[in-house]
Amino acid sequence: MAADELDGLSLASCCTACGPAGCVITGDICAHPARSGGLQSTHQMRPDVLARFSRAKVIIEHERVERDAARRPGLTGSPFVIG
Repeated sequence: MAADELDGLSLASCCTACGPAGCVITGDICAHPARSGGLQSTHQMRPDVLARFSRAKVIIEHERVERDAARRPGLTGSPFVIG
């Protein structure tokens, strides 16, 4: 399996492939879902950027959910499970 272009993305850090040459999501300006203000209008017109940004938001949201669940021991993954 090939490495995902968004490998390394977390709440605290950018993708492993991001660096001085630019952001993996946009190709230039940082668009980290938890740090930037979102996509600039020029990026919003590019389907490839929108797809990567959407995937990045999902990765970040999953991390938030896991972090919050770890802070509340005793909660289950389903709100319908009692006990």
